[in-house]
Amino acid sequence: MVAICTVSDVMLIVAGVAGIGSLVTAASWVLTLVRWLGVGFLAWYGVASLLRARRFVVRGDVVFEAGVVVTGDVEVQAAGDQQVHIADGTVLEG
Repeated sequence: MVAICTVSDVMLIVAGVAGIGSLVTAASWVLTLVRWLGVGFLAWYGVASLLRARRFVVRGDVVFEAGVVVTGDVEVQAAGDQQVHIADGTVLEG
């Protein structure tokens, strides 16, 4: 996960320095391409995460930040009116 984030950051920095803004302005299809590549990556990441989870149950008021990974059989339950907050990068294993 860290390697993917590092590579993504380096690519974005290089693109910024190389003038990606000028390219997007000159060829609007580039922005559409980049957007759809992002959609594809997020869909792949979400499906891969779902395949690692055998059973995932959420009961009550639960807030998930980005990058939460679920593996195995997991149940998250908020007690009463309490809100449960799952932090970014948390791995829930069951």
